[in-house]
Amino acid sequence: MGRSSAADTFGHNGSNRCLAWADPARGLVLVHLTDLLTGGHEGAHHQSAVSDAVHAACA
Repeated sequence: MGRSSAADTFGHNGSNRCLAWADPARGLVLVHLTDLLTGGHEGAHHQSAVSDAVHAACA
């Protein structure tokens, strides 16, 4: 859910192919769907980067 997410942000990833989270403190919701299948830490880094980009764009 990104390095810049608030402490009360919650969500779930789906095998590094999709990600959904809600950040109640900022009033943000993200649903990211992709056909990119990247396993392990590389996939987690991609999802974190997408989340951080959303946080930065909405700051």
